[in-house]
Amino acid sequence: MGDWLLFTFPMYQGLMELDEYRNLFDKFDLYSEQSIKVSPWYWLLPPLKLYLEKYRALKILKKFVNNEQEYRTLMSFSDKATAWYFVSVGGWFKTLSSIYEVLENNHVPYFGWSFIILALIATVSGFFSATYRLSQRRQHKILKKFQQY
Repeated sequence: MGDWLLFTFPMYQGLMELDEYRNLFDKFDLYSEQSIKVSPWYWLLPPLKLYLEKYRALKILKKFVNNEQEYRTLMSFSDKATAWYFVSVGGWFKTLSSIYEVLENNHVPYFGWSFIILALIATVSGFFSATYRLSQRRQHKILKKFQQY
């Protein structure tokens, strides 16, 4: 469970960093709307998602950055998100390793299928846990509770 948390919450932190990055670009609707958004499903292949997000960001940056300092500030968002995602990928590999060890030590029948099923459950639940935490639905739910107090 601890390894799964080391996978899920760095992904969540990276999504928060990227969300700040996206919010900055949303101020420049003309530029960001012209650029096609990268599907969150690419998180199933994190290096590809990172590459596509960074490529999209660089295209947008070229349109509205006025000086080197603005460029450095904007790129720091991307670098932070990238760092968190690599921590998350490391946690994902550790999660897979732990699943393997638990199954092996307990001599679980159908070892291969059990491993695949548990790895998929851990991956999908980690992905959805992180994305749900940033969803508008969750934010509205928390805001309603906050307003009640």
